[in-house]
Amino acid sequence: MNQHKKHTSIAAVVCAIICPSARIGLFIRQPDKQYPMWKMASGGIEPGESTPQGLLREVEEETGFVIPSYRDKDGSLVVGNDDCRVVSFGCEPTNGPHGVHDKHFFAVIVKDPREIIALDRQQLKEDEDELIETRVFRLDEIAAIPDFLYRQRPFLTKVIEYALAEQ
Repeated sequence: MNQHKKHTSIAAVVCAIICPSARIGLFIRQPDKQYPMWKMASGGIEPGESTPQGLLREVEEETGFVIPSYRDKDGSLVVGNDDCRVVSFGCEPTNGPHGVHDKHFFAVIVKDPREIIALDRQQLKEDEDELIETRVFRLDEIAAIPDFLYRQRPFLTKVIEYALAEQ
């Protein structure tokens, strides 16, 4: 993963969690007042957090999945390992509710499908207002899910193509 500097401006992460060998991915649905949709884990990077720290926190908060991480001898945060790789797909400026901010795109590529399957159909309560449901979908059925967040489809397609080509 590329090293990312700490952000002082508003920034966000979007993360696809997939297991290419089993052709499955873990997705979430939050209760939207009008349109509850399935999507990838995503959220804002908090003040004082680095992009990798925000990624670790958001993925765990929204899915229950804990991305392995450790500090190297220089004290730098290393995210992922041989069984759970984290791949950066870059960053782009995006219009959000608080103006333009950086959106960082990641894929967590998991070797063991049991890591994802264990989180299927759980409900996580982050706070009083936010109940998050998780579900494992086959990668080939994503295109047919009418309530999958349309803005995330191009990125997810790119991640799936990348992961399946690496097998």
